[in-house]
Amino acid sequence: MIWKSTTKFSAKSYFDDSHHGLIDSYLRSNPVASKISEKIEFSIQNQTPFPLFEQHPVKSDAFSHIGYSKISKILDLKFESGGVYRYYNIPILLWDELYYSTSMGKVFNDNIRGQYPFDKLDIESMTYLKMTTIEPFAKVEK
Repeated sequence: MIWKSTTKFSAKSYFDDSHHGLIDSYLRSNPVASKISEKIEFSIQNQTPFPLFEQHPVKSDAFSHIGYSKISKILDLKFESGGVYRYYNIPILLWDELYYSTSMGKVFNDNIRGQYPFDKLDIESMTYLKMTTIEPFAKVEK
């Protein structure tokens, strides 16, 4: 009887079907190791948490909650009106400015609104609603 495996590698062993070790076969080979590393990095960079806005309840006339991911540079804002929006490519310094501001609405209107791509989040169905033209305006603290 000839046994043939359909699996090239099993996590249960450190050897593939050719009886080469995982490290020697895959990780010491620079092109293969580079491809594995690229795929892992791509996977990490494309994971977006949901939702972030629950991270920080805030005292603001504009927002009830805000949240930020340093890894993916995503900013989630829950407006006092109840709408939740996700903004992309937000620099950490802009997050810091928003978070420590005495007028979050002003920082938003002056530095974020109309300048960064965004999606509206439908929290109840846990989906993204693509919005390209209708962007909220934040109430500014007096």
